[in-house]
Amino acid sequence: MQTVLQPFNLGPFRVSAEGVLAPRIEGSRPAFSFRWRGRRFEATLDGRMLTIAAAVGGLPFTVDGSPRTPVLAALASAREAMEPGWRLRLPPGSRIMLEADAELDRPPTAVRLVSASARFAWQVSPYLDLLEEAGAVPP
Repeated sequence: MQTVLQPFNLGPFRVSAEGVLAPRIEGSRPAFSFRWRGRRFEATLDGRMLTIAAAVGGLPFTVDGSPRTPVLAALASAREAMEPGWRLRLPPGSRIMLEADAELDRPPTAVRLVSASARFAWQVSPYLDLLEEAGAVPP
């Protein structure tokens, strides 16, 4: 006797009988979050494009109100070494933001999303180390 899987909802996703994820609400961009090294990462799925973003650190300031130079140098070094599709920004508010895009090579499934997220967490660790060693404060 063979069990036939029926489509079902999983949070913001609709899971097909084959395990492929799609937005539960047509036209939406389903999202999920995970924590890595004390930071909250937000992941959004748009078709096969997975975008992951997080505040990865805060820019510390000196007594006179200027940013600490080692952190700015670390930001520049990290930006030069980043993977294609990754962006490191310093928007107003002194929080260092990291955004990364990854195109999934096959239709998205829960296993592929978790795998891509784990791969990203592993790849982002050296950048977090660099920023922390330069004095960036945790977000």
